[in-house]
Amino acid sequence: MRLNAVLRKFDSRMNPIVVKELRQISRGKFLPVILIGFLFTQLTVTGAAILYNRGSANPGLLLYQTLFSFLTGVCSVLIPAYAGFRLAQERSGANKDLLFISTLKPASIVLGKALSAAILAALIYSVCMPFIAMTYILRGIDLPSAFLQLFVSYVMMLLIIHVGIMIACLPMSRGMIGLTYIFLILWGLVVGFVDIWNSGSNLLVAALSKIDLAEALGLVGILTLWMGAVFSISAALLAPPSSNRALVPRVYVSAAWAVSLVGVLVWCEMNGSYRQIFGWMSSCAALFAFALIFSVSERNKLGARVRETIPRSRGRRAFAFLFYSGSAGGFLWASIGLVLTIAVGSVAVSAASATVSSSQFEEALSILCRTSLYAWIGTTGAVLILHKFLKSQRNDFHDWTIALVIMMVFAWIMSDWPIAAVAAVAAAMVCLCIPWIIRHASAFKPLPLKTAGT
Repeated sequence: MRLNAVLRKFDSRMNPIVVKELRQISRGKFLPVILIGFLFTQLTVTGAAILYNRGSANPGLLLYQTLFSFLTGVCSVLIPAYAGFRLAQERSGANKDLLFISTLKPASIVLGKALSAAILAALIYSVCMPFIAMTYILRGIDLPSAFLQLFVSYVMMLLIIHVGIMIACLPMSRGMIGLTYIFLILWGLVVGFVDIWNSGSNLLVAALSKIDLAEALGLVGILTLWMGAVFSISAALLAPPSSNRALVPRVYVSAAWAVSLVGVLVWCEMNGSYRQIFGWMSSCAALFAFALIFSVSERNKLGARVRETIPRSRGRRAFAFLFYSGSAGGFLWASIGLVLTIAVGSVAVSAASATVSSSQFEEALSILCRTSLYAWIGTTGAVLILHKFLKSQRNDFHDWTIALVIMMVFAWIMSDWPIAAVAAVAAAMVCLCIPWIIRHASAFKPLPLKTAGT
């Protein structure tokens, strides 16, 4: 009886999206076709790699690199596209029962889609495991290293799955979502698998081939933080427009920024090298730059339900302004994140200047500063066009494209300018947007308290 009670309790807590997706996959022909296709393709790739590298000194290593490249490349293309297109189809005009009739929360929907795709990826990885283990017999790679690399690649696959789901949550047509997937697939093939046909390897295999357990755990932690950020953004995109969409993503990103900073500093201190701080600065700066550009598309006015939750004290209200939905609050939050990322990273690297090349640090810092300044110029230019010259009060999702176009144009024009001149232009445009920020900050007030007369 106790076991039945535990099973009933576990059954009641199952995500219905996972049950629905796995039931549809198991009843259809998609799963058997994919698994049989992977088995047949693995046999073909294995035979071709052995025949092609017959005279090689270490055919087992080349076979492992080929199989690993094939597994990561195909899974990173098929599984996120499959999960994303299913969600995009359910968000279409002809089929909206999942998002508009169901009482499930947006986070439960995104979690269910991600878990079902993760289970499908685990099945495909399990199909490929015997062929990976065969390379150990050929003395290509030891099994602990192979399992460690597969584990890290699987976590990276989970992050790519969340990115695919986030793209499907964007308020765009299915044609635009398809074009976005095609662009990302082509970009990934060019960047990650550029040498696959020449050397049987790729950049991912080269990066994971020298990784140890400590570095793998650190990389998994960073990927998990990024996964949580993408998950929170996807859930916010599925939330109703009248809700406070930006609260959870901004709070999570701010907390993840602080946690990742501490983790990277501890990691660098243990290794005696502060080169990893460059990757942290680049990733955080890119995230805040995207948030800065997309802040143009956020709302200009808050609804009554959101205004009821605004703190009434001025100190708490000023802090909450950065985390509530709103274009001006998003602009300030992303700007503060960019400044703190560059400042804290520069101080951390300067404190360990003995282990870091000064020329390399100055070059990386110059690139980050220029990119951030271009992002500020593009965003402020879009704000001036939309809210000052055109007097636009609409909330269109595609307004961020204006900021992106302005950023690219100014980056092309000012590519040869000194960084001081670019900073002066960015500071001037930010000063022009100060009245817009003050106007939105003044309007950020809770609803007046109901009196006895009303």
